[in-house]
Amino acid sequence: MRRPLANALDIDLAGGLTDQVTPHAGSALLIELGRRSGVIGAAERHLPATQSAKGLRQGELVEAFVVLSALGGECLDDVEQLRRDRGLAARLGYDLPAASTARHRLDQFHDPVAVSGRPQPGSFSPAERAGLAGLRAVVEHSVRTSCAAVPPGPMVTLDVDAHLVEASKQSALRTYEGCRGYQPLLVSWAETGLVVADEVRDGNVPARPRIKELVDQAAAALPQRSADDPWQVSVRSDSAAYEPATLDHWHTRRWRCAVSADLSPALQREIVALPPEVWTGCGQETTGVIREWAEVAYVPSRTTETQAAPVYRELRKLETLGVCRRGYFIEGLGGAQFALPGAVERLREKPEEEPTLVLAAADPAQPYGAALPWPKRSGARAARVAGAHVVLIGGEAALFVERGGRSLVPLRDPEEDWLRTALTALVAHARAAGLKRLAVERFDGSPVGETEVMPLLLEAGFLAGPRRAVLRA
Repeated sequence: MRRPLANALDIDLAGGLTDQVTPHAGSALLIELGRRSGVIGAAERHLPATQSAKGLRQGELVEAFVVLSALGGECLDDVEQLRRDRGLAARLGYDLPAASTARHRLDQFHDPVAVSGRPQPGSFSPAERAGLAGLRAVVEHSVRTSCAAVPPGPMVTLDVDAHLVEASKQSALRTYEGCRGYQPLLVSWAETGLVVADEVRDGNVPARPRIKELVDQAAAALPQRSADDPWQVSVRSDSAAYEPATLDHWHTRRWRCAVSADLSPALQREIVALPPEVWTGCGQETTGVIREWAEVAYVPSRTTETQAAPVYRELRKLETLGVCRRGYFIEGLGGAQFALPGAVERLREKPEEEPTLVLAAADPAQPYGAALPWPKRSGARAARVAGAHVVLIGGEAALFVERGGRSLVPLRDPEEDWLRTALTALVAHARAAGLKRLAVERFDGSPVGETEVMPLLLEAGFLAGPRRAVLRA
């Protein structure tokens, strides 16, 4: 069928033509994107079922709010104007809900039990309930879908920001600026522009609480990535995240972070003491104020400090100056580890063979019994005492040689392969040290002649005696 349009353009049309037109034709792309990406379907799956079978489904309700926001709606009452747009309704396939209906549906997300513990007065953040957990799942689906369509690089910069939203509602609480409103906390992925986590809060709730948990939630929303090319996560925040537990947590996860520091008197003294030549200009404002920047080697003290805290602060200063690096180098220890840059590169190099070392038990280079606990298998038989030795294979304790060598204590389950390696190293060490005689009488608490290690001792160079295995120079 051929039918001229109202503007008299001679265009052939093939079916589907109606008389409905809309000034919001661009919304068609947004509607199609939400449906084809599965975001609307995710809302159907994850949001709690409605209390009534009538009216819009949960996915349609989410779609309606997205359209309202995209077309400039600032409050629920703005939906009434869009409801008169019959072309938009035709494109959606349903009528947008009335403002009162939309408000009623939103009220169903309210959980009286969750807010029953609100103090009077005081700030309060209720625990996440089923409705908000469902919306979080929809957001996570959106992130995965976007990354599947446009694969991002490995860099992830998580920007943490709390901003004020002024509101005229009587139930809205006073913010720190004096107006009524709300203070949502958002975590956005800077490289993609995606919001990966959020938490709506009352206006009187400070920005600092739960920042650590919300950033963890944002990181968990990232799609799975190959272990050979993992996400490289950095966090940026204002001074709301300037809190020791939060910063230590991010360091433990091996994330970089840039956080504004509170201008404490101690920090101010360090800044004032900087010589003029270290300052670098970075622009001039229209008011004539010249901005400059400089690096300050400053690490804040803590309310509860151990004896090692001054050393820790000095190492952090060296890190700022690039002299050393902080990282997670030794598995099983805490995040406060420092190393020279050259040592970091050597750790990254995988040796062709696992080195086997024999060290004195009390040697500072021998970490067990000091920086690391003895393996549980040792019981109380291993100790850092003079005259005792430890055989380490690949950096891990394997065999403890008691003072005088009369007893050998395996620090892992005995197996022929590693025992042969450990005993060969022990014999080489004894001969290099010039020991005239080494007599082993017991192995793992039993007479050595009755154990499976005796043939391996003979193979390594020991001689069989009545109650012992003897190594002579």
